[in-house]
Amino acid sequence: MTKKERVISIFLCALCLCAVVFAVLRPQVAADAAFSALSLCIRRVVPALFLYMAAAKILAKCGFAAIFSRVTHGAVERFFRVSPCGAAVVLLGLLSGYPAGAVAAGEYLAAGKMEREEAERILPFATAASPAFLLGTVGGMFSDVRFGAVLLAAQTTSALILLFLSRGRGGNTALAAEEKGVRPLAAFAAAVKESGFASLAVCSFVTFFYVFSAMILHIFPLDGAFAAFVSGVLEISCGFARLSALGEDCFLGGLILGFGGFSVFMQTADALGDTGVRLGKYLARKALQALLCGALAQIFGRIFLFGVSYSSVLFFGREQAKVAAVWQSVLDFAAVCAFCAMVLALFLKILRFFSKK
Repeated sequence: MTKKERVISIFLCALCLCAVVFAVLRPQVAADAAFSALSLCIRRVVPALFLYMAAAKILAKCGFAAIFSRVTHGAVERFFRVSPCGAAVVLLGLLSGYPAGAVAAGEYLAAGKMEREEAERILPFATAASPAFLLGTVGGMFSDVRFGAVLLAAQTTSALILLFLSRGRGGNTALAAEEKGVRPLAAFAAAVKESGFASLAVCSFVTFFYVFSAMILHIFPLDGAFAAFVSGVLEISCGFARLSALGEDCFLGGLILGFGGFSVFMQTADALGDTGVRLGKYLARKALQALLCGALAQIFGRIFLFGVSYSSVLFFGREQAKVAAVWQSVLDFAAVCAFCAMVLALFLKILRFFSKK
């Protein structure tokens, strides 16, 4: 055991002892927090996660990377200097949410289709909350889907920008060799079974960090934005639940979302298993994304939550609340689509410029 591993072991033992003492002294607080976490897993986490995780495993086992590369003619790989498997990991991570990107990366690494160095580079930016979580769960917490849309736009934009800036020599952009002897039905059955065990592992991490967050906030009676931030650093769902009581704080929401929390970090480490991927720089890169995501969320929030709402009042008037509410949603959606289209067009122009160099 190295000196670093010895220090980490001592630190973890100290944390576990503190948790045990807290559970003995305040059993009801610990039990209530565990019950809330398990209820959250049953109502929100597993329904939003299981299908995405199973789909990520099935796609990874059945040659999705090669199909995606042929459909896009390798454009994504050239832009970000990643392999076809790396491009698939980024796409699945941004669309499917935690920890589907890490699950797909683990599958490719175990099959020898992806380099370890490439996985270490892209995983911090391919580990993201799913659109379903942001629009459905977070939007439901704040009773405003637009807030979830702002966070989704900030997360996606910050991940793509940092992925582009971190591109080095990249992975092998040649198509990975097709795995021979893969039986689709066997791959499907294995993916569904493995996703069930992985979902239980995710619920375990969510529950542990949820209870640990409750322990810290019980010992140190924090409140307001600082309490939401501490909870979000440990467990993202708990952080957004506390933030919802304060209102729509775009910067703090983006900060929590960009970092993801230690619970997601442990889910990523568990999904990678024994692949040998080093996660030493993972948290530092997620902290950088947290700052960028918070800044972008503040900018997008000013545009979407305030600018479009003002235009709705300007067009329909405050006295026509019911009519304005319907048309405001239409205007908001159209404005979000138009702005995202402009950002995407500009981003593609920049990528095309650098790809010619």
